[in-house]
Amino acid sequence: MHLRVFREATADQHFVEISSPRLKYEPKLFLPMCPQEDPVLADFNPDTLVQILFMGRRYQVAFLLVERLCPSIQNLLCVGRLEESDSRNVLNNLYDILAWD
Repeated sequence: MHLRVFREATADQHFVEISSPRLKYEPKLFLPMCPQEDPVLADFNPDTLVQILFMGRRYQVAFLLVERLCPSIQNLLCVGRLEESDSRNVLNNLYDILAWD
């Protein structure tokens, strides 16, 4: 399993798709990715971020910020896929907070 990565056509914002690529409906579910050096990361609790490597660059994925986006309407372009270990790490962190008692 390799999660797909999308980029906004008009900005440098990246997103990891957590919906199945086989789903026919929109919107789909995404998590935002921030470059490791992005100053906005200072506002996040480090426990809510997952570090990944994409195209030789380190990013942090904010796994609590699930966004519903429509790729066809919002000009999102698929720019690649995460490695399997990073994909599993993102999904496992998301899974850990769901229905946990």
